[in-house]
Amino acid sequence: MTISEQSCQILAAAQLTGRLSHNSRTINEQAIRELMAENPYWSLASTVVEGLNIDEDDVLAVVVKSFGITMEEFMADEASTISPERTAAQLVHGLSELLAAAKTGATVALATGHPGSLAEVYRWIGELVVAAGGSLWLIQPRTPATHGHFLDQVGGVIMLSDEGSLMHTHEQEGLGTLLSTNKPDWLLADHGFAAAGIDVGIPTVAIYDTDDPAIPLAASVTKDIIAIPMNDNQTNSLTAAAVRAFWTSLNHG
Repeated sequence: MTISEQSCQILAAAQLTGRLSHNSRTINEQAIRELMAENPYWSLASTVVEGLNIDEDDVLAVVVKSFGITMEEFMADEASTISPERTAAQLVHGLSELLAAAKTGATVALATGHPGSLAEVYRWIGELVVAAGGSLWLIQPRTPATHGHFLDQVGGVIMLSDEGSLMHTHEQEGLGTLLSTNKPDWLLADHGFAAAGIDVGIPTVAIYDTDDPAIPLAASVTKDIIAIPMNDNQTNSLTAAAVRAFWTSLNHG
């Protein structure tokens, strides 16, 4: 499939990719150092990446390549940059695989640790999955998570709740246990929720930002991961509108 420059520009105009105004090269490098130290916030407590026999420079090379840029481009600019063409290609790959699976009746789990930015686009992708013939993986109401919190589900999307707010998290929050006992066929997720699926061997479409090195590192050593580099800190309305417009521009709408 040919992805036009105009389609890529839809994602870049929404600041989902391209030269980004958040994070920085310094932050991205620090995230890698924290991952190497097995800080669970940055390693996502993933059994796939923790304990890997790999040095910091090699992790950096994997991460930079995953952005679709060269090491020279990464080092030349303090701002974070993702190639719009890379984001677009991986987004098409991920959505195409999810919908192809849905056409065979697959069950897809949706989960986000960034409910303020990704919940709506996941909900919309869930609609595409159901329309294609798949089903969404559902959890029991008020499913216990860690730290006295709960896993909740809104519009088919699993999120962390303190019963007053939907919460930002990079942890797995007990999702891995659920996924291992009743596996969906596919998972669309981010952060620790993506790591939970990856660790139990579920084919996973994972969205990650420039300071989330565990996801591209896992994708470099484990099959069945489609890692999509994308700014995960925009508002729900902006993120969902841009991804819908991008998909429609490819005549998939």
